[in-house]
Amino acid sequence: MILKNINLLKVVLIITFATNQSLAANNITFLSNPLPQHVKDIGNFVVKQTEKPFFSDVILFAENINNSISNSPVLFYNDKISSILKENISLVRNLQKKDIRVQLSYLGNHQNAGWSCNMSQATATKLANEMVNDVVKYGLDGINIDDEYSTCYGNRQSFYWVADAIKSHPKLKNSYTLPSLMKNNKREENQ
Repeated sequence: MILKNINLLKVVLIITFATNQSLAANNITFLSNPLPQHVKDIGNFVVKQTEKPFFSDVILFAENINNSISNSPVLFYNDKISSILKENISLVRNLQKKDIRVQLSYLGNHQNAGWSCNMSQATATKLANEMVNDVVKYGLDGINIDDEYSTCYGNRQSFYWVADAIKSHPKLKNSYTLPSLMKNNKREENQ
């Protein structure tokens, strides 16, 4: 009898987990320097049983944090990302209509500037504000943090200042930040 109840409980739990939308998996894809067709194609991936999009999030990779002076970072959008945001934003809107979140990923660009480079708190806040303003300007859903490729010596405090300024920014109430825990192409443990 106890074994039967345990098996019944397993079935109930499986059904509960399988039908609960809040427990659905997030499938995230990074589009590295995407062409417009790449963005368009993401919306074509659907789960056969549900006809819902396979991907929950699309990360447009990557917008760069540039400069040779660490306390003076500048955002840089390459031609492919600029094309998506300025000339093909309707492709992003089509994904969002399908409940696919679209985020921008920012990372250092082999220069003395990036998330964990030495910068003052005021500079970190200014950088965060620029990122948030661009996300809002283009009607995107969030920011992906990718802390790799900078040539500066790390300053963890700068990283947290930027991330905290993004998180607490009033314009991002319904958005979120997805961290990519990489540093110099190696996964970092939470510390």
